[in-house]
Amino acid sequence: SSLLKVADGVIAHNPIMKSVLVDKGIVADKIVSLSIFDYLIPNFQEKIGLSKNQPIIVAGNLAQEKAGYLYALPEEPAYNLYGVGFDESRALENETYFGSFLPDELPVALEGGFGLVWDGDSAETCSGVFGEYLRYNNSHKASLYLASGFPLVVWKQSALSRFVLENGCGIAVESLHDLKATIDYLSDEDYQDLVEKTKYIGKKIRDGFFLTNALNKLSK
Repeated sequence: SSLLKVADGVIAHNPIMKSVLVDKGIVADKIVSLSIFDYLIPNFQEKIGLSKNQPIIVAGNLAQEKAGYLYALPEEPAYNLYGVGFDESRALENETYFGSFLPDELPVALEGGFGLVWDGDSAETCSGVFGEYLRYNNSHKASLYLASGFPLVVWKQSALSRFVLENGCGIAVESLHDLKATIDYLSDEDYQDLVEKTKYIGKKIRDGFFLTNALNKLSK
């Protein structure tokens, strides 16, 4: 934090991380909140025909220490997995593993109804070091999903849940055991509303709006 104290300005991930930095002695006036990471997608292709009952997307590091919950999921809904570190010998009935992709290829490859931001060993809650960090940080994969056109599923206690609920671009659950019922409760109209709001936020993310906005605030 000593380096941050001499910085002219600091861009925090979100308001919760900003408040942590203020508690550490960084002057509030020189911290701006990013809200969410931008994510540029060359040759973007809009997804069509999304529906709420398509599988849940999990992209990124699928290794046990980061995503152990993948081996402890309830039987529904189904999940589409993309990334490295997945132990296919332990794959569940409701998991389909598509392998890993280069960053520019990934947005085109993704298929599903929601993108999941979850960390830790447990489907009950986000646990361990990675899970706890979600209380404060913005996950890069959240921006990947939104920029690609998919509404999010986030942990209710994560820092991202505020952004998701305020912008109507996804749903928040305490546990992945609640996920099927939460999705079932959504009407098709509710889901399409999430998709439309996701398109709006996704375009801003692809256009670099959030970093540009934060830098403009810092320069005032």
